[in-house]
Amino acid sequence: MKRLYELYGAEDRINLHVATHFPHNYNHVTRVVMYGFMNKLFGLGFPEPILEREFDVLKASDMTVWDKDHPAPPGGIDFEADLLKRWSDDIASKVAASPELRSQGWKAILQPAERIAASLKVVQEIEGNANWSILNADGSKVGSVFVKPSAAQSLGSIHVLVGRKPESETSHNATLVVEDAWGIDVGTSAQSLVKNPRPAPCYTYGYNPPLFLRRLAVLIALADAKPNGSEKWVWTANGAEASLVAAAAALRSERIASTKLDPQGFDFDRIESIRDPYLLPGAVRFGGWKGLLGLQPTPKQ
Repeated sequence: MKRLYELYGAEDRINLHVATHFPHNYNHVTRVVMYGFMNKLFGLGFPEPILEREFDVLKASDMTVWDKDHPAPPGGIDFEADLLKRWSDDIASKVAASPELRSQGWKAILQPAERIAASLKVVQEIEGNANWSILNADGSKVGSVFVKPSAAQSLGSIHVLVGRKPESETSHNATLVVEDAWGIDVGTSAQSLVKNPRPAPCYTYGYNPPLFLRRLAVLIALADAKPNGSEKWVWTANGAEASLVAAAAALRSERIASTKLDPQGFDFDRIESIRDPYLLPGAVRFGGWKGLLGLQPTPKQ
């Protein structure tokens, strides 16, 4: 390590004190070494060795700044809830007044799907029922396009479904069946969560792209592959699945030029469970369904 630091002219900024005869701890012997190192590093000028000295343990009454002449401000759960509401209302008003801020927010939310889509590939199938398959890096099938034989030459519209195959009698020329691009939550109606005794969303969504973005990546990959005639497709979807198409159209407006979407009452603020597969952190903050549609140059429904 010292040789590495020497490369940057900082060989005096690293030190090793071997005290392996002690069990794992941070005892006085170790602390004295640390005090000396910091003394030299920051030029504090204290005589060494810097030893700890006895001190009086202060009581709460000695440390507090609040007394009868200086009472503590309001606190507690009710105060915190009110503070968070005022904070939320202030942000919401700024977002509502700025289309540019909404657009920037939505694009930041959707950005991780771009990286996932880049790892997928679209292949044309020779055998089987699907005409195209979307594969992830492991070779697992995470999306399939089924085309009606009568529509093979003129596709027209493509309908998006999540986790289920199209009905045999469908009015759509083609159907895109979407799964989890990571191959984790396949054929499920729930977002899997990181195991933790506390069911808090931060443990899952703070470290991993939500299932919504992993499904969105499949749509992006298909749009980027540009199958023959796809520039003329009308992308359709109903219910919550419409939000996936709206997001894909926002990111690929030049390739998904026409959409026909019916959310059937879906909006992100109606989601009640952290396991909901359409939970998308930040979506409500930046206008929900309407904010997402507003990303398209000419929103269509």
